Amino acid sequence: MKEKRLLFVLFATLWLTLLCFGGCGSDKPSAAQTAAESLPFSVPSIFTPDEDGTARNQMLTFQSQNHTTLIVSCKDSTASFLSHIRKTKMTKEALVAAYKAGGLDVTVSNLHIKDLDDQYSLTYTVHLTTQNGSTITRKYIRITGKELLDISCGGNVTNKDLIDLEYTEVLQAVQQNS
Repeated sequence: MKEKRLLFVLFATLWLTLLCFGGCGSDKPSAAQTAAESLPFSVPSIFTPDEDGTARNQMLTFQSQNHTTLIVSCKDSTASFLSHIRKTKMTKEALVAAYKAGGLDVTVSNLHIKDLDDQYSLTYTVHLTTQNGSTITRKYIRITGKELLDISCGGNVTNKDLIDLEYTEVLQAVQQNS
């Protein structure tokens, strides 16, 4: 009986020690959370990091409660790349050809280009239809002499209005930090 009591006290002490020093969960931020903190804007709180999506896409991925997917890529750029992009004729047809070269048969609409002194930006919409349904993705790409920011916000076309609202919120966050 004394051995059982001693064993119980030992396990109870070990459990309390682990609880006190280990806590209930990890306070270590995830890789996606850490990467999100280094972005040039704050991702709106409606989006939460999607670790599986980030691993699968190999780009920082977030999900909203409305099932909108936000994918963000932010990379270093150079003044020479910005100059090169300005010399490239960007059209809907050129974008469709680029997607097709990547294996996606899409249509592109609403292409808008802004060419300012310090940056070049594109906004457009990508429509993709597959055997699983149709998706819509709102794109924002900004190229400066220092960084290339690529944002995709989309999901099932049936959620188009919610996607548009959430995309607008992301663009507002980007504009606030520009």
